[in-house]
Amino acid sequence: MARPKRTHIVTPQGNTLTLNSGERAFERLCAGEEAVLLMGIGPDIGCLHSLAKAQAPVFWCEHPDFLDQLDMRLPGWRDGLPEDWQRVLPEDLATLPLQSAIFFYRQNAQLFPEFWGPLRARAVARRLDLGRQARARSVLLPGDEHSLLIRELAAAFTAEGFGVHCISPARMDAELPALLARERPALCLSVNLRGLDPEGERFHLLRACEVPVAVWMADNPWHLLSSLRTAWWTQARLYATDAAFLPALLAAGARDALHLPLACSPEWARDSHAGHDIQANPLVFVGRSAFPGRRNFFAASRLPPEALREALDLLQGLSPVPDFHWWMRRLDIQTPWPGNAARRAGLGAEECSLARRAQWLKAALPHGLTVHGDAAWREILPELADLRPPVDYYATLPKIYAQARYSLNVTSLLLPSGLSQRHFDVWIAGGFLITDATPGLEIFPADLRRENTLPHPGRIKEAIARFEKDAALRADLQQAWKDCLFARHTYRHRVQYLCESILSQ
Repeated sequence: MARPKRTHIVTPQGNTLTLNSGERAFERLCAGEEAVLLMGIGPDIGCLHSLAKAQAPVFWCEHPDFLDQLDMRLPGWRDGLPEDWQRVLPEDLATLPLQSAIFFYRQNAQLFPEFWGPLRARAVARRLDLGRQARARSVLLPGDEHSLLIRELAAAFTAEGFGVHCISPARMDAELPALLARERPALCLSVNLRGLDPEGERFHLLRACEVPVAVWMADNPWHLLSSLRTAWWTQARLYATDAAFLPALLAAGARDALHLPLACSPEWARDSHAGHDIQANPLVFVGRSAFPGRRNFFAASRLPPEALREALDLLQGLSPVPDFHWWMRRLDIQTPWPGNAARRAGLGAEECSLARRAQWLKAALPHGLTVHGDAAWREILPELADLRPPVDYYATLPKIYAQARYSLNVTSLLLPSGLSQRHFDVWIAGGFLITDATPGLEIFPADLRRENTLPHPGRIKEAIARFEKDAALRADLQQAWKDCLFARHTYRHRVQYLCESILSQ
């Protein structure tokens, strides 16, 4: 049969997709000798004979809309399907021979992702012989020792009696099926979607193997989700460090979205008072001028100049603050997902964050300021005399916080109701934190947060003078904050909450 002319199909999302043909349009999911299963048949019936070879029987499954559209566009295109090839429905797949060769039409994930994603996963999961594995008290943490929060979470889960499997994202395709063939973890916890592919194949495979998947969004949720084109994420259990994003996530279709703030790790600060004298100024700020990859992330985003001027003018007052949500309203972004529109609001918030951070650091300069960060700070604050390179989070930062008289925090406007790691780490290292006001601080007792939270940078001088005059108050606050954090805000507490909210259901 001659290869049909290339044709197109309209997806449920209203997108027009040109269909690929030939054997390369298919992916072999599994090898097998008992039968052949074609998951999607594509527009080129001729190439299917090469895939099936002489093996029999042959089964095929296709989305009804795909068949209807091609029947309309290419009358008679199915004539080449042998009569003995059997069409099967999704509910029939569990009854097919286990050792079947399975071929998957690659564009299925773009055509009808809600249909094919779970179906593909169920077909692969059958081959893992899940009946042999009991549920293990273990957790899968995609990432390696250099990944955000991986050490803290691994230690917390271990303390709760879980075995921990850390798999590098680059190794997930190879190692995830092997892990699931050995055991069924009680949970997969991904930080910032790490280890979960944009198409959701790994998510669907974990679900097919009855492994709950939780995504902890430590960064701006809409920034993270902008890399995804299909809605599989709505079926995961979502946790956000900034509670202000929860209503919008639920409105966008998320099944579950809960607040899970950052926390502290007592082990991180264990040796904070050991080692050499850092010899810094009385005030210390540790942070980069921009997050890694900022230029590429915002490469396609543009801001109206008048909107940016308006936002920067607002920074001279106390409210409203031109944070991410302000930018969403100002740019009239009604639909944060799908698409990259939310990145425009993120760019505005990031520009304002840098300007605001510079405001606070400039106000801190007269009191003696040391900044540990990238070289760009030299251009942003040319009057800064003591700029030092970035430091290692685990080896050096605890000592810096412990030895600094005061550490300064300025919360990012990308997470306007969130907290930074400084809100936890400075205190447990034995330091003293001065911070801007953020709604995220409401998780702490009011009598603590009101003491070291400043409404604007002009209050830095007054705050330092007060604490220097009242040494007892300063020492009492340091101990009270440390007691509060260790009592209710460690990563082990966060893991306990995760387990209660997921595994108890």
